[in-house]
Amino acid sequence: MKKKQIAIQPTNIRDLRTLAEEHLKKRHLTTQHSHLSSTSSPEEMLRLVHELEVHQIELEMEQNELASTRVELETSLAKYTELYDFAPAGYLTLGRDSKIQKANLSATTMLGVDRSQVVGLYLKQFVLPEDYRVIDNILETVFTKREKGYGEVRLSADPFHRPKVTPLVRIDAGIGDDDDVCRVILLDITEQKRIAESLIESKTRFSLALETASAGVWEWYLKTNELIWSDEIWQLSGLKNGGEKPTFKLWENSIHPDVRELVVASVTAAVKHEAELNFEYQVCYPDGSVHWNMSRGRPLRNKQGEADRYIGTVIDITDRKLAENQLIKLSRAIQQSPAIVLITDSNGNIEFVNPMFSAVTGYSSEEVKGKNPRILKSGLVPKSTYEDLWKTISSGDVWRGEFINKKKNGELYHESEVISALVDSTGVISNFVAVKEDITERNKTEQLFGESRVKLDAALASMSDAVFISDTKGDFINYNEAFATFHKFRNKESCPLVLEEYPKILEVYLLTGELVPLENWVVPRALRGETGTGVEFRLLRTDSGETWFGSYNYAPIHNKEGDIVGSVVTARDISEQKAAEEKIKGYVQQLEKAMQSTLQAVENVVEAHDPYTAGHERCVGIIAADIAREMGWSEERCQSLKLVGLVHDIGKISIPAEILSKPALLTPIEFELVKTHAEQGYQILKDVEFPLPIARIIREHHERMDGSGYPQGLKGDEALLEARILAVADVLEAMASHRPYRPAFGIEETLHEIESHRAQQFDPDAVDAMLRLFREKGYQLPD
Repeated sequence: MKKKQIAIQPTNIRDLRTLAEEHLKKRHLTTQHSHLSSTSSPEEMLRLVHELEVHQIELEMEQNELASTRVELETSLAKYTELYDFAPAGYLTLGRDSKIQKANLSATTMLGVDRSQVVGLYLKQFVLPEDYRVIDNILETVFTKREKGYGEVRLSADPFHRPKVTPLVRIDAGIGDDDDVCRVILLDITEQKRIAESLIESKTRFSLALETASAGVWEWYLKTNELIWSDEIWQLSGLKNGGEKPTFKLWENSIHPDVRELVVASVTAAVKHEAELNFEYQVCYPDGSVHWNMSRGRPLRNKQGEADRYIGTVIDITDRKLAENQLIKLSRAIQQSPAIVLITDSNGNIEFVNPMFSAVTGYSSEEVKGKNPRILKSGLVPKSTYEDLWKTISSGDVWRGEFINKKKNGELYHESEVISALVDSTGVISNFVAVKEDITERNKTEQLFGESRVKLDAALASMSDAVFISDTKGDFINYNEAFATFHKFRNKESCPLVLEEYPKILEVYLLTGELVPLENWVVPRALRGETGTGVEFRLLRTDSGETWFGSYNYAPIHNKEGDIVGSVVTARDISEQKAAEEKIKGYVQQLEKAMQSTLQAVENVVEAHDPYTAGHERCVGIIAADIAREMGWSEERCQSLKLVGLVHDIGKISIPAEILSKPALLTPIEFELVKTHAEQGYQILKDVEFPLPIARIIREHHERMDGSGYPQGLKGDEALLEARILAVADVLEAMASHRPYRPAFGIEETLHEIESHRAQQFDPDAVDAMLRLFREKGYQLPD
């Protein structure tokens, strides 16, 4: 380790010997028991020389390693300097008072000041006075709160030779290595923000203007196939409401023949899987015109989780379909505006082009290698522009600008370019890199959107539904007058623009009564990527006490990269619709009570005709409902089956009473006559409208699984399940009850008889449910 302490690095034999002698003298002086003179023996001198030679080799190796490391560090520093100076973003080091301490070339270019002048100036000198507050807030956040600060400011035209423009710059700031400085990143977002906002605003308004032009509401009850239409549905279907009931067939016939089969199949498949409906179709109007409609619907479930009806809307999207075709063309034109990368040597000769260069210009890579980019000159760009470009990049600065260039086929196109120099480890420029974008189609697109913006603004103002668009923070960037009306404000100007302000005056509730927190309002849900249609809430203005119901459609807004950049929501006041629904529910309950009373009256008539079986129908209905309940049926279905039981033998009123009350076995002829009661019951009730197929159930309640029943000899599930359950209940009650021609069978004997014919004559699921009731749950026959 002592060798490492020698600071002298000998380079020749004389120096080496001198060093050796000095080293030897030191050894003699520091050795207590040495008896040598001031001269050393040749052997010791040779050994010392050898040691020094070894040490010299070690030092030379270390020197080479240090030299190599120094070269690597210099190279890394050069690369870092290149990245730092020529990065697309500007980098600044600021003091607490915004004084600039360091800046890269991109930052000075952005600020419009020479790099040699920028240090010592204040960032506020380059910002519009109206935006000083933003700078102060950012510095306050960084230095006081020790958090990252963000903001956007506008740069001002000033004495530093800035062009007469107002660039928009994003500032990202964080605390530096020293507590008294912060690191700042500057990004010029002027063009990016203008184009992004223009495209988003135009596309969103375009879509909203068409989607909410007019709409109708419909309901579809799956069990009864009953449809309920609003007046708008008739109009949108090209139909005249003459008082007739809407039917699926009526709607089907309004669809254009070319798509009718496909649309019906799509609806049928969605309903089969209880999926949401969302489809577009064409309808034929009486005047021969063809219109486009969009229908959206979702299933509503009962307490048992079964989808028993659909509710949805129909919207006329004829204008939107035409506009969509135009938007598709414009979107494709924008997507075909690729980024081009071109690299030249220090003399401007092309060394590399990427495939996008070839796709845009028509030149292959082989055709342009070694040539100058002047092959793209159109002759329409002033010579001074090229001179300024070459002067800028030759000095190591970044040049930004636009060209009108010429493709291989002579076609002209517009390019936006950023050109910067690459320097090697010695600081010499070795290459130039150009990043280009074909903006020809973008310019055309901006012109087209500009022409349509006035029309879109007028369409948005004419909408009756509330429409509002938010940014990614949820703050409203656009909304119509209907938005103010929907939320009970006097006008648009009185509406808060910040979403967080609304919970102070507005409460949102689910229809079940639970308060909805802000994070589950429609705007935050859309910003999370969710989409909703016909989502209903009850709203309450806490300041005025006003309450109403609203139906919302919401969706996120995506940019072309697929990122969420905002949300769009439409809302409609459905308070009147809700009130009407409550009235309808009351009417339905009244009808159900009336139907039950009617069926009870029919049962009384049958019992009066056949007093010996009095109570049979009522008991059969109760037993059938209990079996169905054991099978997992909903209470609503069980009650319906119970009502069917009340009249399942209504056909017996056509059988002579003396046969029904005969105290002996019936003759074959009499038995055949009695068997007609199932068909007679069907004939009596077939033309009476009920919410369930009572007439068919009555006709089939004497059918058997093996086809041995009557009157049709149906097998298996050819008979309705209600009829198969009723058959089990009917036999059970009949065998367990007294008849004029025989005494009652015991309950065990009755159960055994039915069980022995399980699956052969009686539905196995119904039999199993009945047996569980008696053998596991202690079931007793009703009195």
